[in-house]
Amino acid sequence: MSPQLRQRILEKYPKLPKFDREAILDIAQKDNKAKLNIDRAIELSLIAHIRHNYTDYDALIDEGYDPLSARHFCLERINQQLQEWQIDFQLNFEESTL
Repeated sequence: MSPQLRQRILEKYPKLPKFDREAILDIAQKDNKAKLNIDRAIELSLIAHIRHNYTDYDALIDEGYDPLSARHFCLERINQQLQEWQIDFQLNFEESTL
């Protein structure tokens, strides 16, 4: 695991629970996210982690919703989780389609 990535996520999101932080770090190192700016890689990984672990996104996909619609329905819950972790940004619909 990249020490730089670990340090940056601790600096940016100090209120993340350890389990979630480790999962987000794993995501940030996969899927070619390492080629992105480190802050953007962490942000995209954070959103993906919340979407798949704290929302009904996967259930909506299983029910036949297309990914864009499922992401729309999960937007409010993602923002709630960000707020619970005291993360100072809110995802908007355009960003939720990433």
